[in-house]
Amino acid sequence: MEKDYEQDYLAVEKTHPWFVKRRELIVSLLGAKCKLADVGCGSGLLLETLHSKGWKDLWGFEYSETMQKQGNYKLISADATKLPSKSSTFDAVTCLDVIEHIDDDKLAVSELARILKPNGKCIITVPAFMFLWGPHDTVNQHKRRYTKSTLMEVVKPYFDVEFATYWNSLAFIPTALMKLIRKASSSPKSDASIMPKPLMAIYSAVITFENWLINHGMRMPVGTSVVAVLRKK
Repeated sequence: MEKDYEQDYLAVEKTHPWFVKRRELIVSLLGAKCKLADVGCGSGLLLETLHSKGWKDLWGFEYSETMQKQGNYKLISADATKLPSKSSTFDAVTCLDVIEHIDDDKLAVSELARILKPNGKCIITVPAFMFLWGPHDTVNQHKRRYTKSTLMEVVKPYFDVEFATYWNSLAFIPTALMKLIRKASSSPKSDASIMPKPLMAIYSAVITFENWLINHGMRMPVGTSVVAVLRKK
């Protein structure tokens, strides 16, 4: 992520529906409280959300000095391809929109598996579809976007797949159009920006409904992200 963009990112991730509803989905998919590590935890909002819901044994691994802050969790400065943790330490690991930043994504995924206990749960999210590549990916210093099948190629050597689904699906058409329009822009700009309150309310309601569908077993056929729920082999 470009340094100039990090502060903009921090400004929107607390209230933008995309971030808020992604956190809500991840919390619902994690299930029971356990010892958890968030790899690439950023400013730690997922961990703070879990703490507010009674989770106690929380760890954050983060590479960016700008993002790092101490909250209600143990924070460790770390590269996702070489995590400073003993093997088989955590019951659950989250890695949200991280591996697309890493040259060797398979090495990063192998590290997620290594620090998990046998049968431990891992949740990974990544941006979807290379045809949606645009300024947002540039300022975030992404290496790639994924399809569900290409993500499965990366994770299956290390994990059994409980399920994988696209996400941000019900708003896919307007979001994709926005990305394609911004792709033609001459100046890089992230998709993460403050939305007008009426639009924010509508978008929030749409993703809330989509999260409900996913939690009740529906797997979305298209979206701007991929969500995978995995178990260590």
